[in-house]
Amino acid sequence: MIKKWTKSKNKKLSFDFSHPKLSQPSEKEIDEINLKIPHYGETLKGNIEYSKSYFEIIDIAKRISSGTGSYGTSRFYVLLKGKGKHKKDHHILDIKKQFKPCAFYHFSEKDKEDFLNQYNNQALRHHLVMNQLGKQNNDLSGWIELFGEYYSVRERSAYKEYFPTEKLNKKEEYKNLIKYWAEILACNHVSSYSEFDINYFKNFNKLQEKEFSNWLADIALEYSQIVNYN
Repeated sequence: MIKKWTKSKNKKLSFDFSHPKLSQPSEKEIDEINLKIPHYGETLKGNIEYSKSYFEIIDIAKRISSGTGSYGTSRFYVLLKGKGKHKKDHHILDIKKQFKPCAFYHFSEKDKEDFLNQYNNQALRHHLVMNQLGKQNNDLSGWIELFGEYYSVRERSAYKEYFPTEKLNKKEEYKNLIKYWAEILACNHVSSYSEFDINYFKNFNKLQEKEFSNWLADIALEYSQIVNYN
């Protein structure tokens, strides 16, 4: 992971800005991240505690042209010194702005109010959800506030890759992939909530099933239009 995103010159490591998915951050962005990193350290709940030496920032980059549904979201990579001077000791933090969930905009006004009272900090909500799902979080997972907005923070993983959908050429191949994705997503959500009753969906009659499918399709089409626009 370090090798993929960085380069070494005169024995000094930095991000490789010749990479098409990295760009230079502004001085204002660099100053803000340097200022707020200690506050991010206070959100850590894993086996690594914040220290000035461990969390010394080597370099900062803007991550661009990334994401699927989150394409275009403000995002930064931060290269940390870690426990030593060698590449294997360093970490790359993935700092990503978090928004309200898509379903929020379909809530009733009362549900929106209840949600915002409970989850004003969307990065904290994201962090709690990832913990509950048992996915992605690691010892460097937390959150940070930048420019009055909330960003999730986690270590960039070498094991997270996007499925190469460009290799799919037939409609049936896409349908099969979507089916597997849906099953994985549903399994994660069901396992994360102990009070979830799977019989709620099992007991759907044909009319309810059709109404639910149409509602889901409407959301998916609206979402795809937003992604295309971005």
